[in-house]
Amino acid sequence: MDYTDFFTNVRGICSRTNRPPVDLGFNPFALMSDMYHRENFHSDIIAAILNPNCSHNEKGLFLQSFIDLLVSLAEKQNKHVVAENLQKLSISDEIVVSRENYRTDIAIYSVRDQWSILIENKINYAEDQDRQLVRYLNDWSKDGRHIKPLCIVYLKPFEEAMPDMHNWTKDEKDAVMNLLVSVAGYCPGKESLYEWLKKCELNSIIFNNKAVFSQYAEVVKQQAGMDMNEKDIFDFLTEVKNSNINLNDLLATVNQLPQFYASWLMNRLLAEHPLGDKIWIWSKSVCVIDFRVQHNGESIRFAFDIPCEDLSNPGITFFARDDSTKIELFKETLDKQGYVFNSAWSRWCKHCCNTKYPDLTELEQILKEVKCCLEEMKKRKQELEK
Repeated sequence: MDYTDFFTNVRGICSRTNRPPVDLGFNPFALMSDMYHRENFHSDIIAAILNPNCSHNEKGLFLQSFIDLLVSLAEKQNKHVVAENLQKLSISDEIVVSRENYRTDIAIYSVRDQWSILIENKINYAEDQDRQLVRYLNDWSKDGRHIKPLCIVYLKPFEEAMPDMHNWTKDEKDAVMNLLVSVAGYCPGKESLYEWLKKCELNSIIFNNKAVFSQYAEVVKQQAGMDMNEKDIFDFLTEVKNSNINLNDLLATVNQLPQFYASWLMNRLLAEHPLGDKIWIWSKSVCVIDFRVQHNGESIRFAFDIPCEDLSNPGITFFARDDSTKIELFKETLDKQGYVFNSAWSRWCKHCCNTKYPDLTELEQILKEVKCCLEEMKKRKQELEK
């Protein structure tokens, strides 16, 4: 079975699934026990940042930056009317940022200019309440307030998403969707709440504010990672289903990768090995390169090991087989090639790959690293044998 398309599709999923957990360290938000998981906690902080009259004392700087983010996302999500209306807004001290006004998590509005931006905060993975956003629109049109919603922000922890609209009427869906801009808390490589917070940190001129933005941004980033693995595993299984791949066959294929890497490297090096000595496989998945140096009447054995069970660690290793002190003969060459001496192993090691299971491009790069080193070792061997 051809796995090419499948592995192309799931490579990004696998890299996220295997990422290490985020350690917030000495972060004041994390020190508040489980509070930073709560929706109200995040809404309070976001509302305070957006409020031009808040004690951060930087007026509308952060609110304008947030509106700029919404304009950009609205354009990308084909909400061009929303983007155009947001671009026309004038930021002043008259603007109110409220919490739970008309049951809205966060509302930004101007009584004078009669506009509002409504924020539904789902950054703590809360479920949608029945017809929640429809009620927002209805409630803000009551009591003769005439404050027209220009945008509904739907904030999710790790991806741009849509609300649950399974029992809405067509008119209700149209009314909400025409205004809806989805915002991710954190999504690598995309505009998000995290990126906005980092921009606020950069633009702020008050040191304490910078510290708050830096610490809170890391909390938002961690929130995005709390449920990512589950989603990625689901996406992985979806790709398995779409590709008609048998999971047992897939696991068997992956389990054979270390043996494939070792065999592939051995066969390529056999054809191009400049030292002309023995190349073989040890314990199925370690490619070994042996050579001898005739020096001062001695025949000294040296070897490279490339453990293919995990090509990211320790990488390529070089050692003297009979007398570990003889490794010093190649010290200068190895140092120039970027190898580092590991005293616990009495070996020189070089990190040559960032992933445990590299693709063919990365495997070619490992081969290039090995061949380059062998060429230099050949020159040094010739010097020693003169």
